[in-house]
Amino acid sequence: MTVDVSRGGFCTNVMRVLPPNTQFEGTIHFDGRDEVFTGRVVWVRPGNPRMSMLGAMGVRFEAASPSLVQAIAGPETEQGQSR
Repeated sequence: MTVDVSRGGFCTNVMRVLPPNTQFEGTIHFDGRDEVFTGRVVWVRPGNPRMSMLGAMGVRFEAASPSLVQAIAGPETEQGQSR
């Protein structure tokens, strides 16, 4: 489950977290499409699988498809700034 998606990255809740600084490629389902990205784990909060508690990871985008960047940024305002 992915939460707090922004232009810089996202937080995800998972059963097993990756070590900080791990770089990986993945896809994120956003706006009805699967979008490709490369990210790096910047922080982790381990869970406890025995207690069915999910862990969390903060992932920074290192590269993302142009359509993902545009979808996250949203439409331009009249002044040319993203909301």
